[in-house]
Amino acid sequence: MKLSDYVVAFLRRQEVQDVFLLSGGGIMHLLDSLAKEKSIHKYYNLHEQASGFAADGYAQYTGKLGVVFATTGPGATNVVTSLASAHIDSTPLLVVSGQVRRDTITTFAGVRQTGAQEVGIIPIVKSVTKYAVTVMEPADIRYVLERAVYTALHDRPGAVWVDIPLDVQAAEIDPDALRGYAPEEKTAAVNAEDLKEIAAMLAAAKRPVILAGTGVMLAGAREAFVQMVNELQIPTVTSRRARRLFHRGGDRYFYGSAGMVAPRYANYVLQNADFLLVIGSGLRYYLTAYNDENFAPHARKVMVNIHAPEVEKLRMTVEKTIIMDAGAFIAAFSDLCRTCKMPDWQGWIAYADEMREKYPALSEVIPHADGLTDGYMVTKYINQYAGTDDVYVASPSAFAYGYNVYELHDGQEYICPVGLGSMGTGLPCAIGACIASGKKRTILGEGDGSLQHNIQELALLRQYDLPIKIFIDSNNGYRQIYTMQQTHFAGRFAGCTPESGVGMPNLRSIAEAYGLDYYEIVCADETEEIVRRALADDVPAIINMVSSPAVEFVPIIKSRIGADGKMISSKLEDLYPFLPEEEQRRNMERCRKMTESAQ
Repeated sequence: MKLSDYVVAFLRRQEVQDVFLLSGGGIMHLLDSLAKEKSIHKYYNLHEQASGFAADGYAQYTGKLGVVFATTGPGATNVVTSLASAHIDSTPLLVVSGQVRRDTITTFAGVRQTGAQEVGIIPIVKSVTKYAVTVMEPADIRYVLERAVYTALHDRPGAVWVDIPLDVQAAEIDPDALRGYAPEEKTAAVNAEDLKEIAAMLAAAKRPVILAGTGVMLAGAREAFVQMVNELQIPTVTSRRARRLFHRGGDRYFYGSAGMVAPRYANYVLQNADFLLVIGSGLRYYLTAYNDENFAPHARKVMVNIHAPEVEKLRMTVEKTIIMDAGAFIAAFSDLCRTCKMPDWQGWIAYADEMREKYPALSEVIPHADGLTDGYMVTKYINQYAGTDDVYVASPSAFAYGYNVYELHDGQEYICPVGLGSMGTGLPCAIGACIASGKKRTILGEGDGSLQHNIQELALLRQYDLPIKIFIDSNNGYRQIYTMQQTHFAGRFAGCTPESGVGMPNLRSIAEAYGLDYYEIVCADETEEIVRRALADDVPAIINMVSSPAVEFVPIIKSRIGADGKMISSKLEDLYPFLPEEEQRRNMERCRKMTESAQ
């Protein structure tokens, strides 16, 4: 059997149904084997970075393995950015790359290249993979593939890379003679005493909060988690990506995604907690705002995470650490809590409800007098007119509006790769999620600057009949760079606007070139009507939201100058637009009064 045929057959046995790639000579044998396998669908991107982001979106949606094939040299190096993004976000991703023949691989010190388009990819990707290897012996292929797939999917999921030289791809092998990989199964048993201790800490709390991260999704524990929250009746917040845990109707105790860009009420709930149970989150910077010491400062903290270093890195006191799968913990803790008598936290819930009613996210939007629309207004109407099973994808670098104001309905899904915050993520990620969903309509929030990084992937929307609606925040530049330079460098702009060196193409012409429907929102008054029209069908389209770089993502953590002229770093509860000090003080004091009076 030809080794390349074995690789493809192996993937089929793993129930891989879709792969993303760009053709190349360095994978010629693998490419031919893929072409012969009709049960695996091939989606040919126009840039390898896009293949990686598409596989990332696919894996986020399904929870299964995303697969990329990449050719030698530049094909492989082009994948590295999307590989790093998936790995940071704990997305299971397998990259199979081609390599030059073994006899032309550079082995002499100081020699930079021997084979055509040769580059040693494995040392490059070691830091952003769980496992990466070049298959030098054909007889090792079964072991390597089995180990790679197992590693990508188990413990904390992540990226793996298998590099296969051309002559190894073409080698004849005996499948029955190949050695396999026998993983050492690790099962973390739930310690009953640990569970009792956590339950006792919860029962003693006056203001308990649960914070859920992506680990809950990766564990396949979404339903069990929501059931636990509703049974315990505890205010719950999530990380950005984990907001997909809650849908309208089952979100009574959900108070938003907390962190640097967050609804004000979410951070009020978090910062007033006296007990915090963190499940499946490593509390990365976008949650803590680089201020670990002041993160839920009054709370006794319990962390449940499958990956111990994510807890060890924190600069805060964690009273109890449980290193295990989120799903196993949720199941065991839920069972225990059903046998325990828990307090009535109605005063605490009433406070959380009051903050949510007092500070709805849309009310925080800073008024602007230019007559243009903004992403908040557009997202409001997307909420209203989106279908009940649409897929929503938010660009991590350009469309933060959805973090605060998008509400999931019924069967809707929300995908947001945030770890690397890379420009160019949105479009290919939406393509992957759309394919994974069975080509459900997919709504993408993207920026005009971010779109340019993988704009060529627009060709796939018609090529593969993908019903993707692309809402582009079109400010003719880079909003986040504009805001940074305006805030910290007295408006000395460099490379963020047409006047400072950056301009964007005409989106109407782009839509026409790629055969896409086109809508344009040029003033706020027409926003609702155009969003309604754009979402009235399933035809792929660009919706150009003519905006301004001056529109800010709010509420947001922002430093400010104090009365003494010194820079003040805000705490999570003190978000921009800043409230009057007296109002801020009252909001924090009111929490104590309401919870104490209810005891």
